[in-house]
Amino acid sequence: MKIHTGLIGALLALLLGAQVQAAEPPTLGGLSLLSIEDGRSQRIDSLAKGPLLMSFFEPDCTWCARQIRDLEAAKTQCAKPLPFALVGVHGDRMELRLMLRRAKAGHLPAHVASPALLEALDGIPATPHAVILDAQGHPLVRMRGYIPLAKLCEIADLLANAQ
Repeated sequence: MKIHTGLIGALLALLLGAQVQAAEPPTLGGLSLLSIEDGRSQRIDSLAKGPLLMSFFEPDCTWCARQIRDLEAAKTQCAKPLPFALVGVHGDRMELRLMLRRAKAGHLPAHVASPALLEALDGIPATPHAVILDAQGHPLVRMRGYIPLAKLCEIADLLANAQ
């Protein structure tokens, strides 16, 4: 079953109590992020072949650590795969890498938010914070706060149906 991206945004907003992105959202797919692990640049649109959940975290954030662990658990506990990218803010590569180790995140790929990404999103006011992008890199939904594993699995189901 395919779901129109306008409908997927509305469904996600209802599911999460989130705000749907206003009309004419920016395209983020062409923007680049730096890998926390090796410092290489990678375009956002190369991180997934469809919709993507970008989960923003920062150093010394207890709720971010919990969110990261639930994102890792989603890889094995959700019926459908959850395409996501961890994106660090308010810290350098070393601080963000230490945060991932403290969160016991295993080897999840993570990136540093670029100034261009933060500008396009009008900043990240607090963490954890998530932005769901459609397959073209347009933000559909923004969510502030921790998302429990059960909700992450519901998001995975919706995103799988949107492809």
